[in-house]
Amino acid sequence: MAGSNGSNGSNGSNGARSAASTGRTVAEIVAAQVAAGRSRLAVVDGDRTLTYAALEARANALAHHLRRHGADRDRTVALVLPPSADLVIAALATLRSGAACVPVDPAVPVERVAAMLADARPCAIVTRRGLAARMPRGAWHVVALDRDGAEIERQPTSPPDAMGRPSDVAYVVYSADSGNRPKGGDITHASLLNRVIWQHATVHVTPGDRAPLMSSSGFDAAVWETWPYLTAGASLHVPDDVTCMDPEALRDWLVAQDVTIAFVATPMAERLLALPWPAARRLRALLTSADPLRHRPSAGASLALGWEPLADRAQVVHVPRDHPSVVMRHPALIARTVQADVVGAADAPRSAA
Repeated sequence: MAGSNGSNGSNGSNGARSAASTGRTVAEIVAAQVAAGRSRLAVVDGDRTLTYAALEARANALAHHLRRHGADRDRTVALVLPPSADLVIAALATLRSGAACVPVDPAVPVERVAAMLADARPCAIVTRRGLAARMPRGAWHVVALDRDGAEIERQPTSPPDAMGRPSDVAYVVYSADSGNRPKGGDITHASLLNRVIWQHATVHVTPGDRAPLMSSSGFDAAVWETWPYLTAGASLHVPDDVTCMDPEALRDWLVAQDVTIAFVATPMAERLLALPWPAARRLRALLTSADPLRHRPSAGASLALGWEPLADRAQVVHVPRDHPSVVMRHPALIARTVQADVVGAADAPRSAA
């Protein structure tokens, strides 16, 4: 899929690698991006637009609010939100509070939500008023962003002093096929940053890039739909649910939003690759995973295979053949590289089988 690269600015991988060498986390790298460009676009969600300064202020205020309700290192905060600006704010706030994020898709059955919460034992749940009524009762405090907004806005907008360390857990992600007893995989800050570094290096993320946020919030892809871009000073764009389900509508939205890099689950990716695309598009890289890729892209594209740390699945990067660094790679080689250099030490599941 040969598209023009409209991105500008420097490659984000250098800053992320430097951060890794000094023991910083993705939340700290985002703070550096705020300092570098406070008015730069961070998130677009329908009519709602957040600059990096606005994202920082809202996330820090929520982080202080979460701290009041027990958020700290070695604690978890459940995020029961759809892909949205609120989800981005809540995730950054949780990491800033020192706690680990537990993303939960609000569309899954209530029984599974209850099982995940029982396993993760969060100190707080961040959600919206309409979803809060579905939450099971427990020892956690429920924060409904649209109900508690006034209280949150009274909190300081400076970052708390309790951001996590590289060895702390940043995320607990539950696999979709973990059966009746959910098993969460712990992803440390160091592992998350290594995943960011890999994506920066593979698709050359820059501040000029624009990426969609559309994976289910409980799917681990939503994690790498977020942090590789915010750590590079790029922007996230949220499509509506109808657009996400229709390949032609999604193609048109990607073009209209000037999206440059996108992740799409394999079934939709195959349908997108079969469509005609306008020559003027800015999309230059399409990442996909979840199921085997049954239909190879056209001869004008190349593939790079990656590895999903939680599910042992291949990831495919679809980019122009003349891309400066992405070439056909042997799956076993890239899997070894990702496993050793990106994932880092194996992050064990939270629950025994």
